[in-house]
Amino acid sequence: MNERFFLTLVRHGETAENRESIIQGQADTSLSELGRKQAAMAGKRLQYERFTHMFSSDLSRAADTAQAIADANQVTVCKVVKDPRLRERSFGVMQGKTFSDLQNMLREKNIPMRTYTPEEGESIEQVGKRAVSFFNEVCSIVTSHVKESQATAGNQPKGQSSQTLGLGQCTRGTSRREEEDDSKNGNQSTGANNLNFSSQDIPNALKPLSFEVKNSPSPNVLVRQQEFANAGCTGDQNIINILIVSHGLLLKELKKIILNRYIGKLPDDVTFIANRVSPNTGVSKFAMCVSKQGAGKMSVRCIESCFLDCKSHLRSLDSDVDLNVAF
Repeated sequence: MNERFFLTLVRHGETAENRESIIQGQADTSLSELGRKQAAMAGKRLQYERFTHMFSSDLSRAADTAQAIADANQVTVCKVVKDPRLRERSFGVMQGKTFSDLQNMLREKNIPMRTYTPEEGESIEQVGKRAVSFFNEVCSIVTSHVKESQATAGNQPKGQSSQTLGLGQCTRGTSRREEEDDSKNGNQSTGANNLNFSSQDIPNALKPLSFEVKNSPSPNVLVRQQEFANAGCTGDQNIINILIVSHGLLLKELKKIILNRYIGKLPDDVTFIANRVSPNTGVSKFAMCVSKQGAGKMSVRCIESCFLDCKSHLRSLDSDVDLNVAF
């Protein structure tokens, strides 16, 4: 049995430090006025998403963004769970300094950014381990839900479905699922992506799907039930949809983890965007599928990257700030 679920990733709204290109790291900074507007607009964009679980970094800029999304939601009643594993990378002694200060220091010492570990801060590998730990718990939620649903289904009258939600964090209302379209990114990958994507031999039932993005003044459903049914995924009445609100570098590592589970070969533009830091309140959504692999074992795969770092909800702002380098 293959069961679908969704992961929605959102970066926090802008802070004053973002605007000034100041490295925040794990400093507990607050949303700016623009950041609060961005968070409200992200909430409006996601207001009809039926989230079953909502997670956030415990740092204020992310937690306040997550709460704004939760407050705007029309069909979700679960609470935001704060998790310190979703914090931004610690930059140690460099926190509070500008990104230009960091670049100049690295240039003087001839240290590549990708290998740099700040004094009293975290390495990229340490950030990745936190992301892996959190992702594994998400997978545990989903696989537990699948097992419980399967066990319950055999004891229910025909036509009824289980409403167990893994960790039991939320109940759901009913509504249409809503997505927004985004323009195709014009940038192309220049080669090495450091994501280690490769083609895989997989069953036909789990081949990657092609989801159409239509231009329309209203939000669109990118992932249709019939397409998932064709892929062998079930659970239409009880779909796990998880919101994760975090920070630029942590989300970058999380996207790598998710896309390394992609079934097939990713397009170059997807790998290019995945290697960037998301803009403030940029939204990424992934369609996932969990399948049984032998006795007691479950496999979690990414079926489709519905969109990456979308910020179409910010188009009405007079001064949208897209800072990809201020951590």
